[in-house]
Amino acid sequence: MSKAIRVGAGQGFYGDDPWFALQSAKYGNVDYMGFDSLAELTLAILEKARQKNPDKGYAADIITYANLLLPFVKERGLSLVTNAGGLNPNAAAKAVARLAKEIDFDNLKIATITGDDIKGKIKQLRQSGLKFENLDTGEPMPEEILNNIIFANCYLGALPVKDALDRNADIVVAGRITDPALFAGPILSGMNWQTDNLDQVAFATLLGHLLECGGQITGGNFSGDWESIPNLERLGYPIAEVYDDLTAVITKPEGTGGMVSVDTVKEQMLYEIHDPSNYIGPDCVVDITSAILTDIGKNRVKIAGVRGKKPPAALKALFAYPDGYIAEGRILYGVPNALRKAKAMAEIMKKRLDILGIKPIAYESEFIGGGALKRKEPDYEPDEILLRVAVKVNTKEEAQQVTKLFPAYILDGPPGADFFGAPPKPRQAIGIWSALIDRELIERDVKVNVKTAKEILEA
Repeated sequence: MSKAIRVGAGQGFYGDDPWFALQSAKYGNVDYMGFDSLAELTLAILEKARQKNPDKGYAADIITYANLLLPFVKERGLSLVTNAGGLNPNAAAKAVARLAKEIDFDNLKIATITGDDIKGKIKQLRQSGLKFENLDTGEPMPEEILNNIIFANCYLGALPVKDALDRNADIVVAGRITDPALFAGPILSGMNWQTDNLDQVAFATLLGHLLECGGQITGGNFSGDWESIPNLERLGYPIAEVYDDLTAVITKPEGTGGMVSVDTVKEQMLYEIHDPSNYIGPDCVVDITSAILTDIGKNRVKIAGVRGKKPPAALKALFAYPDGYIAEGRILYGVPNALRKAKAMAEIMKKRLDILGIKPIAYESEFIGGGALKRKEPDYEPDEILLRVAVKVNTKEEAQQVTKLFPAYILDGPPGADFFGAPPKPRQAIGIWSALIDRELIERDVKVNVKTAKEILEA
C-alpha cells in the first residue's frame, strides 16, 4: 500500500486550545487540517452576536487559528477546512482575507460554502407542503414555533468541501456541515475518490468521525486506564494516514503526549453513535460493525473493512426557537449537616417563588457532592455540598427576579452558607426542533464560491 495523504484534527469545539493545532502543523507533516467549531449551543451564541452586528455570526476563534496557521498554508501548501463560518460564512471569509493581506498573501484561495441556512426559505418550504414533522414525535411544527424561528440550518455533507478543494481552495469556510465532513471532504479530494463509490465515501466519513473530537481519540477524556495516558499537558491531536487500498492509520505528531491505542480508537468510534450498523450521514450510511482495528506499533492503529450504503433521501434540519428564560444560582454549605441544609434551601426557594407569584416552567435542584451524578444520596456526611438551583420561566423579568433572590439567603437561610460567586445573568432558553427535508430542496441552493483574498476584499 502507498500512503497518499495525512489529515489532522485542529479543533474539537469552539474555544479549544489552538496550541494543539499548531503542534500538528509544525510536527505532524499534515496535508489537510479540519476544525470543528459548531454545536447547537454554538449556533445560538453566534445568532445572538449576529443580532447585535450583522457582520458577526461566525466563530471568532477562526481569527486565532488563521493567525497561527496561514504561514503554513502559504509556505507548505497546508489546506484548512472549518465550519467556523457558522451563520455567516461570507463574513468569516472576509475576516480571514484581511489577515492574509497583512502577510502579503493576496492570492490565498478562500472557499465559502452556503446554503445550509434555510431560515429565509421556511415559508417557501412550508407553502410547498412541508410540515416539518418532529423527528422524535412526528408532530407537525406548530405555528407558534414556525413564526418565531431564531435560526434554521440543514446538515450538509462532505461533497461541497470536496468540490472546494478540487478547485484548489486553500481554506474552506463552511457553516453547518456535519462534523465528519470537515475531514471526509479532504480525504475524498486528496485521494481522488469517487462520490458514487459508497465504500470510499463511508471510509472517509468514518475517519472524519474519528478525527472530529480532537484529542478525545488520543487519550483525552479516556474512560479506560486514563492514569496511564502520558503527558496530557502536551496532548497530541490525531492524524489519519490514508491509503489508497481503503486502509488508514490513526496516529499523532511525534514528540507529543497522549496515546493512540485500539481502545482509544474504539471509544471514539462508538461516541455519539446510535446504531453502529447504520451510522447515517448526508453522504452515505456507514456500517461501522465491519471495521477492523489493528495495533501495528506505538501510537499507530490500522483501520480497514468499512462498508457503505446509499445516502438518505432527506437531510436533517435544525430549527431553533425562543423557549423561555433560565435563571440559576449556587450556594455552598459546609458541615455539619451540609446536605440537609442544601435540601432545605431548595425547598425554601420553591416556596419563595410561590409567594412572588412566579410559576416556573421547570425547577431543578442539584446537590453537587451529595449524589448529583448518581441521583443517590451518599451513606456518609459530606464535608460540603454545592446547591445549584435552575429555574425556567416565561419572561426575562421573572428570570431577573429569581436571580436576585440568591444573595439574600447567605444570611436568611440555613447556617454555614457561602456565596459561590455571583449568579449568572438570566439567559434566553433555546428550544430545538429537528425535522427531515427532501435533500433536493436544499442541495439545489448550496453554493461553493472560491475567490482569492484580494478578490474578497475588493468586492
